[in-house]
Amino acid sequence: MDIQKTDWGQIEWLSFSNSTEQKPQGMNVGIVTIEAGGYNPPHLHYDEQMLYVLEGEAECKINGQEFHMEPGGVYFWPAGVIDEIRCVSNGPFRHLLASNPVNGQITDSGENEQKHGDEKPALVLSPEERVRLLYVAVEAMRTQFLESLQYACVIFDCEGHMAYKSKYFPTRCMQCCSPSVMFGASVCMIHAGGETSGHEKESFLCRHGMELFNTPIYFRGQFLGTVMGGFIWQSELHEKRVEGVYDRPHSHIVAIQSLMDRIAKSIRNFCEFYQFREQLTKQERMLNTQLLAQKTLEQDIRKAEYALIDLKINHHFLFNTLNSMAAMALKGGNAELYQSILNLSDLFRSSLQVQGEVVELEVEVRYLKSYLQLQGIRYRNMLEVEYDIDESLYSFTVPHNFMQPIVENAFVHGFTHDEHKKVFVGIYRMEADDRIKVVLGNSGAALSVQECRAILLGMQSGTSHGLSIIYQKLEHVYGDAFTFEIDSGVEHGTEMTITFPTMGGKEGGER
Repeated sequence: MDIQKTDWGQIEWLSFSNSTEQKPQGMNVGIVTIEAGGYNPPHLHYDEQMLYVLEGEAECKINGQEFHMEPGGVYFWPAGVIDEIRCVSNGPFRHLLASNPVNGQITDSGENEQKHGDEKPALVLSPEERVRLLYVAVEAMRTQFLESLQYACVIFDCEGHMAYKSKYFPTRCMQCCSPSVMFGASVCMIHAGGETSGHEKESFLCRHGMELFNTPIYFRGQFLGTVMGGFIWQSELHEKRVEGVYDRPHSHIVAIQSLMDRIAKSIRNFCEFYQFREQLTKQERMLNTQLLAQKTLEQDIRKAEYALIDLKINHHFLFNTLNSMAAMALKGGNAELYQSILNLSDLFRSSLQVQGEVVELEVEVRYLKSYLQLQGIRYRNMLEVEYDIDESLYSFTVPHNFMQPIVENAFVHGFTHDEHKKVFVGIYRMEADDRIKVVLGNSGAALSVQECRAILLGMQSGTSHGLSIIYQKLEHVYGDAFTFEIDSGVEHGTEMTITFPTMGGKEGGER
């Protein structure tokens, strides 16, 4: 029988394995004792728990809801809840605990594959390719999976750069390392960096006594990075007690390690899917003969023509309706409403008139200005727009509607509702190599270097990122002859800079 002493009581483990080679499958069972007047402080559950009260009485809170516990009571707590218990009887409060790590069936992060081989063919990837693969996986899983886990974890790529950091960290981490912990700059997060670290499962203590675990991520024999988790306190590793810090039982450690294995396994599975999709795409390109491509093109043209007819019918209806509303607004003396309707009509008119994939730069700028004028009516003196445009470039052709979605992204994700907003639009001629440079800036919340890198990689991968459509549009028109850079800082905000070669141009428009 293994007895674990904690700051708030003790646990007599009746069924538990401390083996690091093989985690226990199924439940861990023990008897928990909290002495009279003892207090088990608020803590997050990483495992499912079933409790049967043997002796004494206690007051309990589950996610803020209070109830009384007494002998004979049976309780079930799912993973993810926050609970606290205070013994209110004259004697000890004792209950039987059955703990189940909900993801205990996942115990392989790919480390065994790297050590013992795998039935799938091994890959040889450069560090750059491994970094890109991990970022694509993290971005694809971020919203639906990673951000739904209310646990403290950090993911590093094979070069030691932080690819993801959760928003949830224990109070002690925030007290000792904030704000560095929120920017990924705390010592424990720097610990995982480099090609030679994180290749094996390991645990270590940070300088403030919190225990952390590293789980490597392997894919077909390639080391992609590391999942860091834990951020827990165990009194048995320290000589003195720290007030207000929850002393974790062993069953929580098993659940945390199991969760980290699940994250690593999910990344590995996505990489398998992504690699398979890339192979299919490559094979599809090889199988597409000129005859098949021509036939597909003809079918797509017919479908597009039908869709365009329907779209124009709908747009003409909306356009006519807007004109009627504008006349009503003018007749009623509402000049501001009249101007906003005219701007919206300009947007519709542009979408009706543009039938090719490129337009003159003057048309694209006019389209963007109509949009910003609408935002100006919405935000009034809270929005400042600055233009610095070389109008001699107006006759050159550019992809239709490639600037407005980037600017709109700042209003959706960059600005807060009540702050002063500034948008900058700069278009310049690069005399040295006959190129055009477009700078779209905003004064919204600054992004970290890691966030800029993640956004750019997400755009390049085409995995559902909102701006990836813009990147694909530029790629379709210019091939690899364009550049797209993201820079952000507290002083100057966020800037997206695009450069591309000049195309088209009337007499007098070219150099």
